[in-house]
Amino acid sequence: MRRLVNSFFKLMITVLITLILMILIKGNSNFKNIFYKKIYETNFSFAKVNSLYQKYFGSSIPFKDTLVVRPVFRESLVYSSKEPYLDGLKLSVDDTYLVPAINGGIVVFIGDKDDYGKVVIVQQVDGIDRWYGNMDQVNVKLYDYVEEGTLLGNCHNNLYILDKKEGNVIPYEEIAI
Repeated sequence: MRRLVNSFFKLMITVLITLILMILIKGNSNFKNIFYKKIYETNFSFAKVNSLYQKYFGSSIPFKDTLVVRPVFRESLVYSSKEPYLDGLKLSVDDTYLVPAINGGIVVFIGDKDDYGKVVIVQQVDGIDRWYGNMDQVNVKLYDYVEEGTLLGNCHNNLYILDKKEGNVIPYEEIAI
């Protein structure tokens, strides 16, 4: 019973914060302009907001704490060799390799990118946008929150990794995998 009351309290605080933001946006054009500029024109870290929310309120999914949910897939990245590829790395992996998230974050892009094929971009809490390229199938959806080790999808023989921070490519020598 205490968990249910606690979850309800968290939900009410979230609703209250959302309503206050909506009222400020609707009633104050200066606040609206600042808010829209911060969200839409800069590389706003939704992963960091999600991390803060989880720190103070628990799960980002309402009432998740009352359910028992255990991940089925929780793996680490395994590869046989790595070499530079364009701005990032090319990792040699097994045929039909199941690709785990190296770090947690929010999926901000799924689609094709030149020279990288089908790409999943995860915006990590540390502000790095990590690209997972050459994906065959994708098992996540846009704006899913993924934890470290979560299955992103699968690829064939090679996985391309690229890191960007604030729109700038991080040199492949500095990519931590």
